[in-house]
Amino acid sequence: MAKPDWIPATVLFDEVAERGYQGGIAQLRRFVCQFKPSIVPEPVVRFETQLGQQMQIDFTTIRRGKRSLKAFVATLGYSRAIARRLNFDYKVCYELYN
Repeated sequence: MAKPDWIPATVLFDEVAERGYQGGIAQLRRFVCQFKPSIVPEPVVRFETQLGQQMQIDFTTIRRGKRSLKAFVATLGYSRAIARRLNFDYKVCYELYN
């Protein structure tokens, strides 16, 4: 049997209305919201690197019309500095990547 942490007010309203509840759903919502568990966000874990230790490289093709544009993007891990190259020739970007 399921034991949910929270039952929506619309579901509760249907159940209590069957048992003779005379109030409206807005009144029920205001009452039950005080019992709703608060959602605690998970802490953000940052991955820090030393200067010159890490770089993320992305290569993609952007298609618009008949010609496709090649994009090469390198982002340094420490400073977040970005180097990017756009070209219509795949070989030029490939030589930068390798």
